[in-house]
Amino acid sequence: MDYFYGEILAIIRFQLIQNDWSDGQVAEERNIHMQNMEHLMALENRNGVVHICTSEEVAGALRFALQSPKIVIGFPDSFSVGPLWSLNDKIGQNFRKQWLFDCFINEEKEIDYEKNFTNTLCQINSIPKHVPIYIWYSNNACEQTGLRYYLYLMREKQNKVFLLNCSELNDNPKQTFHYTDRLDSIVLKDIFEKSKEIEALCDEQHYQLQREWEKLSETKEVLRIWINNGIQSVPENYYDLLIIETIEKLHQQQRVKDYILCGILVGEILSKMVETADGTMDDRFLEYRIRQLINNGVFESNGDPKSMRHYSVKIR
Repeated sequence: MDYFYGEILAIIRFQLIQNDWSDGQVAEERNIHMQNMEHLMALENRNGVVHICTSEEVAGALRFALQSPKIVIGFPDSFSVGPLWSLNDKIGQNFRKQWLFDCFINEEKEIDYEKNFTNTLCQINSIPKHVPIYIWYSNNACEQTGLRYYLYLMREKQNKVFLLNCSELNDNPKQTFHYTDRLDSIVLKDIFEKSKEIEALCDEQHYQLQREWEKLSETKEVLRIWINNGIQSVPENYYDLLIIETIEKLHQQQRVKDYILCGILVGEILSKMVETADGTMDDRFLEYRIRQLINNGVFESNGDPKSMRHYSVKIR
């Protein structure tokens, strides 16, 4: 058994070496992936657990908060935006990747989205069959969509799966958290302690959530919100009115209507959304919609739109 997994790990290591991992941030992603793969192999003969969450930020907090032996897999994607059509297959993954690259401007040196995505799928597929799996999420479109996707990916696995809805398990009576990345390591640790009282997901629940993903993967909409305890696809211009209302209020604070840095506008929009289940929205999507409003003649721009820090906008 150890020889078999050692062979798998050697093959994965060889494949990673063949890729160009020279960029520092990409190399860091590679190291996390390799560590996770090694730990997954080690869990085969240990009483460890696997945690899956949406975003590397939450994964980092979980790695700090929870005891070993464990492996934490953070999915490197934002599932509230971008097409989900046929994401179960390579054609859909390429379709999504192309849409993201066409619509979003990368402010830093481009990270290889495809490699990170593929490596994470490999990690999930490599989870040993006896290891308990904990999926962390909250009540928002991004994490709820991710939850359904992960369960679809694990549809053939017989592992016990535990769902940790942080919006419901958080004890703070004064504040409702719609995003897991708003919780600090102490709260995450407390939530995991409570999970010992939670029953594993039954086959019927697993199948229901899996079917919900299959329906989502048949759609071509590129924006989703969480409303009435469900994921709803909406037109991509859904937030345009909010963007326009926000810049109008910022103009009212000026003596003379003038250009406003795009990053400031995006930050102001996010501050209005932060207490709702559909915020915070991916800032790249908001910036994309601002560029669409420029193209449609609603906004004027000044500067180079290579990133939201480099150009300003005002309403016509």
